Amino acid sequence: MNKWILAAVTAALVIIAAVWFFIGNPFAPEAKIAEVEAINPLNQDHCHTLAPDGWLVQDSNAGGTIFTASSIDHTMVAGYVGLKVPGAVAQGGNGQPPSPPATFVKQMAQVFTGAPIESTLDAPKFGAYQVMTVTSGQYGGYILYHAFAVTTDPKGYGLIMRIALGPKDDKHAIAAAGSVAAATRCDAVAIPQKVDLGLAHGTGTTGACREGHCDDVDLAGSYNAQFGIGWAHDSNGQNYNVDVMGDFSESGPDGPGYYAEIDGEPQRLEPGLQ
Repeated sequence: MNKWILAAVTAALVIIAAVWFFIGNPFAPEAKIAEVEAINPLNQDHCHTLAPDGWLVQDSNAGGTIFTASSIDHTMVAGYVGLKVPGAVAQGGNGQPPSPPATFVKQMAQVFTGAPIESTLDAPKFGAYQVMTVTSGQYGGYILYHAFAVTTDPKGYGLIMRIALGPKDDKHAIAAAGSVAAATRCDAVAIPQKVDLGLAHGTGTTGACREGHCDDVDLAGSYNAQFGIGWAHDSNGQNYNVDVMGDFSESGPDGPGYYAEIDGEPQRLEPGLQ
């Protein structure tokens, strides 16, 4: 080999080695920086949730059993209901028809959408939750609901609902609303749950759940993460919404994960809510 060619190749290898040592692998793909959306506390009365900027509380009650929040343009709505349905309502009477859980859920959905129900469809159960998809007025979305026995009123039942609504056929908007609905906590009873932390990279769970203390927030969040939007947080404790399909980076500098640009540098986010 010509000595000049050999010298040029050697010099190139020395430069690549220096870049590799001081900067990192020059041929490695850059970390995909997630288009994360910061979510912040949204509180009223006895309920609180986490929502993107611009979301507002629309309704809540002092008993902490009903909570509604929406985006500022009302195109996305998130709701929570946790209450007891008395036997007189559940069984019907005084000329009123019975209201079993599915019927009551549809009635509540009309309250949230302000329009008649066009269609509903029961999907497979997800843990303790029955899943119902719904179309009503300008909205489409899903409702997670769980009915349980009430010992003091055996003919009635308790009910927890989480409602996620957005423009029809806009799955991203519905999932964004679902992240707010899933994160909502009120004074109504929570349901302890066993949650698969591997689902959607664990982005549907909380720190408490990763320590073994999961409840219906984690179950609802895990469902919503599969629907498209999950949670992550940085080292400062800031929580984010992430696109579980589009934002995951296989080749970040600190390994696979979700990355956000923080103080000008990519930082790998931890999965789930802080």
